[in-house]
Amino acid sequence: MTWCNRTLIKLPFHLGFSTSEADYHRKLRYLKVPKEDWNDFLCSKTADATTHFFWGKDDNLCIIVTFSSRGKLSKEQTAALITHEAVHVWQRVMKNMGEDNPSTEFMAYGIQQITQTLLEILWKPK
Repeated sequence: MTWCNRTLIKLPFHLGFSTSEADYHRKLRYLKVPKEDWNDFLCSKTADATTHFFWGKDDNLCIIVTFSSRGKLSKEQTAALITHEAVHVWQRVMKNMGEDNPSTEFMAYGIQQITQTLLEILWKPK
């Protein structure tokens, strides 16, 4: 027996994660985002994470979560912050899909999957 991929739908967006400004800029150049549309890596000098939204070269929504705690957050605080950003990702995806009232279980699973994906990238051994 072969197990199939558990994904039911292919979502019409791309999700990226950057932990450095240089990497973030590389992603923007790859997406061909005009420089005048570039946002700051983090939304403020006190922010540790920001979620950015762009339209990619294939006209799909591109979401980039940027993160740089500068070593001052505990693992628990980091997980909470990434979950916070995952909610922003979820909200925008639902808006773009025209999903005005997703069920609470659908929302919980969606945010869980986004959070898990981002944390796996962040905590993957280098």
